[in-house]
Amino acid sequence: MFPPYVIFRSACFAFFFGVLAFSIITTSVDPFFFYIIALACAVGAVVFRSRPRARFIALLAAAFFIGSFRIVGVFGDFSHQREYVQRLPFITIWNGVIITEPRIQESRQSFIVEGGIREAPALGSTRVYVTTGLAPRYHIGDRAGFGCKKNPNTADSGWFNSQRITAYCGHPKVIAAPEYQSSSSGLSAATMLERHRVRIVRIIERWIPAPHAQLIAGILVGDRTGFSREISLLFAAVGISHIVAISGYNITVLILAVAPFVRRLRVSRIAQTVIFAISIALFTVFTGASSATVRAAFMGVIALVGLAAGRKSGGIQALTAAAAAMVFIDPLALYYDRGFQLSCAATAGLIILSPALSAVLRRVKEMGGLKAVAIQTFCATIGTLPILLIGFGSYSPIALVANLFVVPLIPVIMAVSFAWMMGAFVISLVPQQVSFAFDPIIQIASLPVWALAEYIFGVSRFFASLPVPRLTFENSALGIGVLVALYSIFGYVFQRISTRARHTDLSST
Repeated sequence: MFPPYVIFRSACFAFFFGVLAFSIITTSVDPFFFYIIALACAVGAVVFRSRPRARFIALLAAAFFIGSFRIVGVFGDFSHQREYVQRLPFITIWNGVIITEPRIQESRQSFIVEGGIREAPALGSTRVYVTTGLAPRYHIGDRAGFGCKKNPNTADSGWFNSQRITAYCGHPKVIAAPEYQSSSSGLSAATMLERHRVRIVRIIERWIPAPHAQLIAGILVGDRTGFSREISLLFAAVGISHIVAISGYNITVLILAVAPFVRRLRVSRIAQTVIFAISIALFTVFTGASSATVRAAFMGVIALVGLAAGRKSGGIQALTAAAAAMVFIDPLALYYDRGFQLSCAATAGLIILSPALSAVLRRVKEMGGLKAVAIQTFCATIGTLPILLIGFGSYSPIALVANLFVVPLIPVIMAVSFAWMMGAFVISLVPQQVSFAFDPIIQIASLPVWALAEYIFGVSRFFASLPVPRLTFENSALGIGVLVALYSIFGYVFQRISTRARHTDLSST
């Protein structure tokens, strides 16, 4: 007889394997075929209820084919759209809606346009990635029309697939000038929330000079549209790019930093978790509720549940359920969305390794919260390192040290920046004839925010100047095999050390 948690966890992983298999392998089979097989396996699980092993295998098969059904259904429709569009020599998007804020880079701006294609009206609404000059300037929610020849060489990248982009248009002919939608009519809820997020970014950029404004906007709302190439390379070199990409790890660190204040309320652990969850929800909505922020909030809550439970198994169950739910909603995220992978891996590292590592280092003094941050940084790094090595091919060992100087300040930066931004946002709602009187106050209040951002840049430049070689990785079967072997050895040694630490605690009590 298999325990329920083993059945549940195994079924979720079988579902993941089903999604992953047909993310890699393309097929023209009708998704309804996988649905029929999944249904037959589910019926088999009922029939074999008196035979636990056969029932278990039938449930795993059903979960696998449900995953296959989801990815083939979603990716199949998208692949059909993309292949049809790629056969067209020229496409015309008429009355399309810009659904992302343009990313400005040197002399060009890039964004995603969603709308119908005149040459293929039967396809319905589709997405095209457009790169054009700086004039005219476009904004999220604008309606515009473009005609262009496609560049098929970049239309099949992982990011394009994750965003369901069917074609890339470089320097198109503008058919319809941008028309700003001042009202919310005709705009989706996601576009309106994204427009609100862009407004927050503009408020930050109004009062704080570049590049500090872009850093604060990245930390608060995950916006990197204004990041220069130099800053991106600087943060990548010292391994702190994650601070400007909203993740479950960042939100968890923030909550752990303010947890002592909530505990002073002397309420139950469940009530504390509810307070944290409500705070995360309010923060998510106010900062624009982008897909990355929603995912990070979800993962932050899951990490809280796991850490609050104090048991590794409870946290893993919650993380597995959350990841399965998100993959079921968006199957393309499992294979193509690097942010989703990193959020899951970092949260898993926190839940699995943090309690055991805390027990091993129980005799080490807290030192103003530095020990907790060091533990969290190490656990998240161990969790995400395989994805970073396989996805990017290299990793800087200096990142572990650099994060010790940066991560402890992230909760402070988020809290101070959010409080200042709330005040600036309220002032922006006041008529300009009155708000100008508050300009000096907002300007002075932004100085601590600027100083904290300058500290991050100073630390980054210092560690980037050190002659520390990067750890390179060969993305091959041999390289992956070596990585698996090293992690297996680490897991065995870590398990032995943590078990000995727990036995020592029991004997001392």
